[in-house]
Amino acid sequence: MKQLTIPFRKSRVKIPLVDIFIEGARENLSAIVDTGSESTIFDTDFVEEYGLLTTNSWDMSLASLKGEDKPITIKEVDTYIAFGEEEVKLHVTGISADLSGVKDHIKNKYKEPTRITCILGNDFLRKYKTKINYKTKEITLYYDLSGE
Repeated sequence: MKQLTIPFRKSRVKIPLVDIFIEGARENLSAIVDTGSESTIFDTDFVEEYGLLTTNSWDMSLASLKGEDKPITIKEVDTYIAFGEEEVKLHVTGISADLSGVKDHIKNKYKEPTRITCILGNDFLRKYKTKINYKTKEITLYYDLSGE
């Protein structure tokens, strides 16, 4: 098993942010590392712009704060990401959602010219057996690409 250690920075709202690269993207990108999110979630605008959606989708409904059901369509995303200067590309799947509220919150608090493209959730963190060291601000991913 190989390991990849990447630095992260903490935003003022205490959320770890990592620099990521997605093939075809022409700008600085960042991902939020969220151990409390069950799934990896990609920003809808970003995945549509770069054609990362699969043909898999499903309909469901979410309950609003008022208790009303709101129908939504979940779309699956499939891509590879790299971190920093590393050339290792890790496979990641997730779902697409509107992250504009999250992005605006981070932009207002963090004031850095970066584009939040996804939230790396527990599915990704478990797949790559992730260790987060908040003291050194490093994330270590353990991976074996031969099985993918």
